Amino acid sequence: LLTCAHVINYPDTVVSYAEGIGGVVTDIVEAILIKDKQYVFAAGFPEDSKLDILALDKKSDLAIVGKDYGSLYSYAFPVFDFPLGKAKELEWGTFVYVFGFPVNYQMITKALVSSPDRDKSGAFLIDAVVNRGYSGGLVLAIRDGIPNFELVGIVQWAPRGETEILVPEKRSSGNVHNTFIPYKGDIYVDTYKDLKYGIARVIPVETVMKFLKSYEKELINEGYYLDSFFNRRNY
Repeated sequence: LLTCAHVINYPDTVVSYAEGIGGVVTDIVEAILIKDKQYVFAAGFPEDSKLDILALDKKSDLAIVGKDYGSLYSYAFPVFDFPLGKAKELEWGTFVYVFGFPVNYQMITKALVSSPDRDKSGAFLIDAVVNRGYSGGLVLAIRDGIPNFELVGIVQWAPRGETEILVPEKRSSGNVHNTFIPYKGDIYVDTYKDLKYGIARVIPVETVMKFLKSYEKELINEGYYLDSFFNRRNY
């Protein structure tokens, strides 16, 4: 299964340093978090839907996950069998379909292409309104009319802004503050993160193919052969 690396990539160790006078970070270690284990899930798959990370590249933000099910070889796994397109052939205003799982809801939407081949790798932007869960979602274009769908990329991210805001203290009970009563408690600074809706970056299929080629030997050693995939559009 193909996805974005940031969906499954988490640091092994996180170190938090104490703050000194004026909020300046010191070299005094306040806490250390060490990852003990990680589970990767894909809903609908056998054996508790757990998968292994087979290949991961932070720079391209791509990853491959999979699982050898052995005796379950006859299980009817869904297969993506549309041909591969060429993201570099997209133009301003090209119509595309976008698939994803925002907030755990399986959804499909439509979008228009902007800034085609913006970094000479084939990457482009779309005006789809995406939320968390669209990362790794398919982007399909149409060549010469329906039903000639082609994979041209996968959704990577939408830009996000951060704003510091003042918030009341958190209540241990979890109850919200009464908005009809003046608040007299301590005030804290928090960071409000908001997505810039209507702008989403897409990883082009050309980058996906380079990623798969670079890990081809490792995948073959693990028992995964991609010959038929590479031959779909002479990659």
